[in-house]
Amino acid sequence: MSTQQLNPFTSRHHQQKKPALNAVKKKTDIITDKYILIHVPCNSIIPGQQRNGSCAVVVVVVKVVVVVVILIGAAVVVAAAVVVVVGIVVVVVVVVVVEVVVVVVVVAVVVAVAVAVAVSAAIVVVVIVVVSYVQAA
Repeated sequence: MSTQQLNPFTSRHHQQKKPALNAVKKKTDIITDKYILIHVPCNSIIPGQQRNGSCAVVVVVVKVVVVVVILIGAAVVVAAAVVVVVGIVVVVVVVVVVEVVVVVVVVAVVVAVAVAVAVSAAIVVVVIVVVSYVQAA
């Protein structure tokens, strides 16, 4: 039992042989898009926890992690968008003050930043999708 308490993966592995957990698994597959682990017995999620523990808490924690990832991603995108806007303002100022050649360079920089923003946003979306697929599995 001591190894099961130390390693949650082995304890889940051992429990898969029981027919009860297989029945639970089938139930979970139907509602997997909304509640990921809600029907799984708690002691298979958290080693050493009693069966009467709240599984809903585990689900909420999982959901909160995803939300935090999304919020961090959104914050990065917003910050990058601010950089782009500031860059455009700089371009306008440069247009008034300096020659056209410099403007072209600054525009190129702003476009590069915008592309970087788009790429980072895409990466964030991919991470979120991967995380949600891993949870659903």
